[in-house]
Amino acid sequence: MVANQVGQAPRLAADLFHRLGPDAAIVTLGRFGALAHTTRGLLRTPAPTVTVVHTHGAGAAFSAGYAQTLLAGATLPEALHAGCTLGSAHCAGSPVTAIQPTPTPNGGPCVIRH
Repeated sequence: MVANQVGQAPRLAADLFHRLGPDAAIVTLGRFGALAHTTRGLLRTPAPTVTVVHTHGAGAAFSAGYAQTLLAGATLPEALHAGCTLGSAHCAGSPVTAIQPTPTPNGGPCVIRH
């Protein structure tokens, strides 16, 4: 997403939220992070600054970090942060093992911590 499109993202997220009715409408912003529109309002998370090697698969990496963290019982802000962290690490060419998953106390899915 280019800088002039980032300003349009909140409106896009709100439109998706109201048209589709999800718990949260997520819009990724590339190097600018991601945002979520929920019933409580808008939440924005920045992406870590990295030297980008490639962007192919960045959205999938974001989605993996976001979904895994939510499934582990984390909050929306934690999940957005994990998605941005994993997406950025992927774009920097870092292996997935650079972000260590932490087992949850109940033996459930791991939470991505940084």
